[in-house]
Amino acid sequence: MFEYLNYGNVEASQKELSQAFHSAGPFEHIVVKDLIHLDKLEEVMQSFPDKDWPFWKSYSGDHAKHSKVCEAVTKLPLEVCHLLYELNSGPFLKILQNITGIENLLPDPHFRGAGMHMTLPGGTLTPHIDHHVYLEHPRYRQVNLIIYLTKDWSPQNQGYFELWDSSCKEIKKEVTPTFGNCLIFRTSDSSMHGFSKPVKVLNRCSISVFYYTATPDPHHYGGNSATFWQPQTIKAEGWGDSLRLRLQNAMWSFARTFGKLSWHCQRRAMNLEREPR
Repeated sequence: MFEYLNYGNVEASQKELSQAFHSAGPFEHIVVKDLIHLDKLEEVMQSFPDKDWPFWKSYSGDHAKHSKVCEAVTKLPLEVCHLLYELNSGPFLKILQNITGIENLLPDPHFRGAGMHMTLPGGTLTPHIDHHVYLEHPRYRQVNLIIYLTKDWSPQNQGYFELWDSSCKEIKKEVTPTFGNCLIFRTSDSSMHGFSKPVKVLNRCSISVFYYTATPDPHHYGGNSATFWQPQTIKAEGWGDSLRLRLQNAMWSFARTFGKLSWHCQRRAMNLEREPR
């Protein structure tokens, strides 16, 4: 049934993976090294386009520098499509549910923000908390899965995936973005992540998939429809740029605080409605 996923091995180790996922810090995550058969992952890597591929979307703004993304399913290489199909399949979703403890996970057939990613030398991704609410087709983002495709990654290349503490002040763990590593983590209001040290020498290549639920978790605040970027990580050029960034950070902080307060008020109101009168 599965050509790319090492399904039997992952299915047999669900319990251990779940324990590792829930006990990890600074937020729930695991790194799985044998999720994909290496010969098939080699095929995916060989099909991965170079930096001049015409269907890349290029980004080089304040928060994502020298970055290329393709989420258009009709443009992706066939090998990548086959892998994404298996990652979005019912049996694999069931395994993810067992590992994460999140019920009724849904795939995103549009791959919004997911698909193929490439960061060129000099590129960074400001640490951030992902948007939680997908407003176009109302659903709630719960899990990110990233498979890395670059071989022979070394410390000199930097670009390590960073897991930050929820106060945005300290890197608690780093994951090497090397060939075969698969990172699975829960997206929530505390899952601050990114790579703040510029990539060097090699292109940083990966495939990502996001998973959602149709309703929010009533016991766990996940965030709102905006991405929250770590404050004060960008070097301002001149007083005008400095003022813009300060106002931007203030608005993001206000939106994050207001969203969390609103969620708590809504939850309180729902609990009051359930109380007997």
